[in-house]
Formats: sequence, structure tokens, C-alpha cells
Amino acid sequence: EACNTKSTKFTTIPEKSAWKLDPEAAYVHYCDNETVNGVEWSSIPDVGSVPLVSDMSSNFCSRPIDVGKHAYIYAGIQKNLGPAGMALGFLHPSFADGKHEAKICPTYCSFK
Repeated sequence: EACNTKSTKFTTIPEKSAWKLDPEAAYVHYCDNETVNGVEWSSIPDVGSVPLVSDMSSNFCSRPIDVGKHAYIYAGIQKNLGPAGMALGFLHPSFADGKHEAKICPTYCSFK
């Protein structure tokens, strides 16, 4: 857990100085726009060399995205692009070869 905003009822994004990022983490996940409490990132979080994964379901297609800073972006497209039940994903090519997968990875979870 890099940070927790439970004390603010998940209505804030902590200052980067409060984050506890593990440089050896498999990835860092963030929700770009959390609509329940109205929290949206104004910029892409800088997590160093740790792969960055983002849920952009709530604001996909609403502004330019630097996809090159992400290992993976996924979005349910029902809010901004298409019918309910559909999703899309952008996977950085360096993660498509499977070398970052767990040793035991179900085929349906594999990107290779």
C-alpha cells in the first residue's frame, strides 16, 4: 500500500511526499478519476521505474493521455465510448512478452 486516504473518506490525493512507494513493487495502480467522491488526478503520478497501471473508466476520451508513461491502461467504456459491458486496454509493448507474469499464470490472464 503506497498511500491510504481512508481518514479523509477517500476524497483527497496525498502529496507525493506522503507516498510510501516500494521501488521493487511489481506495479503501482491508480484510478485516474474516482467518481464516487469526485477525486481526479490532474497529472500522471511519477512513480519512477515502477510500472504504472491505471483505471481510466470514468474519464477515458475526456482529455489527452500520455500512454507512454503507463505499463497498462484499462477502461470500461460504458461512460464515454460504447455500450455497457465492454472494456479496452492499452498495454505497453515491453509488457506484452510475458516476462513480467507470475510463474503460474492462467492463459486467460496472460498478455503474451
